Amino acid sequence: MASPSDIGPAVSSDSGDGAEVSTAPLLAPSPLTDAERQARLEGAIWHGASLLFRRKWWIMVFCFLIAVAAAAISLQIPNRYAASARLLIPDSSGGGLGALIGDLSPLARGVLGGGGGGDYSRYIAILTSRTVMEDMVDQFDLIQVYDLGEKEHPKQDAVSQLASNVDFTVDIELEFLEISVIDEDPQRAAAMANALTAQLNERNAALATQSARAFREYVETRYQEAEDALDSARVALQQFQERNGVVELETMAQAYVEALATQRAEQATLEIQYEALRSQYGDENPDVAAAAAALQTARRNEETLLQGGDRAVPLSYRSLPSLGSRYAALYQEILIQAQVLEASRPLLEQARFDEARERVAVQVVDEAVPPVRKAEPRRTIIVLVSAFSAFLLVCAFLLALDWFNRNGEALFARLRRTAA
Repeated sequence: MASPSDIGPAVSSDSGDGAEVSTAPLLAPSPLTDAERQARLEGAIWHGASLLFRRKWWIMVFCFLIAVAAAAISLQIPNRYAASARLLIPDSSGGGLGALIGDLSPLARGVLGGGGGGDYSRYIAILTSRTVMEDMVDQFDLIQVYDLGEKEHPKQDAVSQLASNVDFTVDIELEFLEISVIDEDPQRAAAMANALTAQLNERNAALATQSARAFREYVETRYQEAEDALDSARVALQQFQERNGVVELETMAQAYVEALATQRAEQATLEIQYEALRSQYGDENPDVAAAAAALQTARRNEETLLQGGDRAVPLSYRSLPSLGSRYAALYQEILIQAQVLEASRPLLEQARFDEARERVAVQVVDEAVPPVRKAEPRRTIIVLVSAFSAFLLVCAFLLALDWFNRNGEALFARLRRTAA
């Protein structure tokens, strides 16, 4: 360590009021060894621990008073109760129109996939819509309940507060939707949760009926077009056979035509599926985008077959004799329209059924009942957190005060020297 001779002579200056202030220059500290650092750290820790131990009663009294104050304040917070309704979403892929579309072809099943996960997003969108929230505000007079009558926009404020008091939980593994409502009145909390379930079924029924009607009209039009086209193709083929004496093509040509007909029927089926999904979910839905991609793939496959690029049937449409080409076109048209009719008939019947029946969005597993125990406030946690925060605060204050008492005079002296 440095000796006094290393420091140099101390210099004193008169501060003007007769008191002398030491202006001895501060030494640049020499590098400390690891042992010295460890010793200083241990010394500081023991000094702080001994200080807190000496003030333990003061600390305990302060924390106790803070805990009592927190308990008193928490008792002024009104109790809030949470009521929950548990719902099951019907599996849209298990029956009805979704099952019919999914059974049309393997490619269609790949497009549509399985499971009803998308329904949760649809139903939560309905539950959180402005229309549903405003109906809930009016039904339960929440402007008065939340004491918002004096606000500039009371209904909007009531909707915002209601949204903060409602929670929707989706369990993907168990496949259920839970609606939870928090309110100061347990009876009203249960009634609001059940009212949200009723609103969900009512709004979904209206939307589903509208979508089903649009789809039914589309399928009816497509079905009638296919019937007319099939009749025309049959008449044209009969006239062609009578005029040219053609009965059937060679085996390979017939196989080619049947393959092309199957491809075009698949394309027509995918077009129906695409329009069905688009009319129900809109252009932005991922299932609609997947159906559009599948339709484009089917069109490319048809073009490959027309150009003779299919290994199974290495024959191009233009390679057929002119007479055979005409026969092939007529025969192909009959096959296409027959398959389109076969695919459209169950879709049409199901679309009519879906439009006529009542659509229920969810199945209620547990209706909301008035809760017995409060959900908020958690007074024990409030008191414990307040007491612990007070303990940390008072310890930090005592340690800071002790440091200032030991180093404050030197700190002010240095500030005065710097200012001079």
